[in-house]
Amino acid sequence: MLTYEFILRTGQPSTTPEHEVMLNYDINDYKSKTELTRARLFNSITSAIRTYQHLIKLDDLASQLGQFNLQLEQKVKQRTQELEKSNLELTAALNELTQTKALMQEQQQQLIHSEKLASIGQLAAGVAHEINTPLGYVSSNMETLKDYLSTMRQSWKLIERHAPEQFEKLNEQYDLDYICDDATELVESVFSGLKRIKSISGDLGNYSQLEKSPSNNVDIHDDVIQLALNMVYSELHNNVTIDYTPSRLPSITCYPIELSQVIVNLLLNANDAIAMQAGIEGLITINTHVKEHYLYIQVNDNGCGMDDATLKKLFDPFFTTKPIGSGTGLGLSISHKIVDIHGGKLTVESELNKGSTFSIAIPLR
Repeated sequence: MLTYEFILRTGQPSTTPEHEVMLNYDINDYKSKTELTRARLFNSITSAIRTYQHLIKLDDLASQLGQFNLQLEQKVKQRTQELEKSNLELTAALNELTQTKALMQEQQQQLIHSEKLASIGQLAAGVAHEINTPLGYVSSNMETLKDYLSTMRQSWKLIERHAPEQFEKLNEQYDLDYICDDATELVESVFSGLKRIKSISGDLGNYSQLEKSPSNNVDIHDDVIQLALNMVYSELHNNVTIDYTPSRLPSITCYPIELSQVIVNLLLNANDAIAMQAGIEGLITINTHVKEHYLYIQVNDNGCGMDDATLKKLFDPFFTTKPIGSGTGLGLSISHKIVDIHGGKLTVESELNKGSTFSIAIPLR
């Protein structure tokens, strides 16, 4: 608040020193009686009044400036809030677009994956059919050949019994005993190979049948794990061994082909992890057991393992540790969804340079 300033003219001078009067009574000037002529007094009063008027104007301008600054601050604050709100809305929209794009890419890749599986299924069915046709007559011919060899061996024994001298001579000349024994072993070996081909052909046929509904009374060993093993054996590196001893398990209701695909993905990933761990004898161990209404399938490897950062992103779509062009990053994501469809859980424990253990838990039904 502004104060008025007066010039007081008295008849008697004060005994108080001038400087104390100015300091103690807020006086800006002190003039003695001899100095205050009429003209000097007019000038002093006029100067003081003009100074006061200027101060009034400055105070008014300062008040206006304060109100303007306050209004400006309010407008800036309001505008800042509007910009922050717009920024949050844009960020939310961008996140939504990013999630939508990722979802679309995932769905597109899954569609491509499904189409590939369907194409592979058709190819597998065709290959299985083409294998089964020659397999049938080769098996039939081998059965006939086996009978022929049996007849020849019986005839050879009759010769040995009724003409021992001729038998010894012929046997020494042509080593017929060895030929008979070796021919029998060769036939058995061929039968073993045909049985293996028949098994692979059956697996190809099974792999081409992607189920639309779950199957009942599924044998996890024969219908899931063994099927997966048959599919990946040819892909394993030379230094990789699979240790698998079937245990007694109850039959369950599941999608055996899709569940077998999960095992295939885990085995191939373990194979790749071992390849990244130089100078070791690779070992993949498959264990199965039942605990608390769940059937567990565990796949353990002694490969390169993973750090915590990799584990956090492991099941994210398109995440891969493989070089560009070597993988889609969808194998474990799809595997996780397949297990989830079964109402189960797919988990992993891993330590860098010490290997990984993937665990599939499927509820018993």
